[in-house]
Amino acid sequence: MKKIEYTAELGIQSPTLESRGKSSHNVVMSEKAADITPKVTKTDAEWRELLTPLEYHVLREAGTERPGTGALLSENRAGMYYCRACGAELFRSETKFESFCGWPSFFDPNEKDAVVYIKDLSLGMERTEVRCANCGSHLGHVFPDAPQTPTGLRYCMNSASLSFTPEGNEANAWEAPESDYGESHGPDKKGPGSLAAPDEPGSSNESRSE
Repeated sequence: MKKIEYTAELGIQSPTLESRGKSSHNVVMSEKAADITPKVTKTDAEWRELLTPLEYHVLREAGTERPGTGALLSENRAGMYYCRACGAELFRSETKFESFCGWPSFFDPNEKDAVVYIKDLSLGMERTEVRCANCGSHLGHVFPDAPQTPTGLRYCMNSASLSFTPEGNEANAWEAPESDYGESHGPDKKGPGSLAAPDEPGSSNESRSE
């Protein structure tokens, strides 16, 4: 694993992360998901019981929801974004910005160790996958194409990977049995939105997209 330091003028720190911003996170990039040891572990059956089919596909199979379909894309209230799988705090609302990419975008995690990074070569190019550090679930990817933000980075996240709690409601921040989309979790329930086809324009095949 290699350490990547994001600073204002260091340029390319890996083939996929060039930061023009001011973030000073020290990040460990893993070569593969197996290098990560999450604190929260469950069996495949337990994850399927907890999550809707769409949530399971995105979080546990590194899938992608279709652009423009996520329930949190237009969410603009103050509050906290949590991992849908385990409830870990991931992003604060003040770091969310409109990137016009079709997925919720943030320029910095809540804490530098809230997420982990994996080299992703799945589409014939190198990208940087972002996962929840607490449970190892897939969240999306991070791209160095947001010079208008303080960090220069765009954390392109799936709505299906996140749960949002408005400011002031932290006591009820995350409850595993319920979905933000108003449907119960479980293998027989259909999640919101739909999946991006592997070869479809606007899907994860594009280097700019999740």
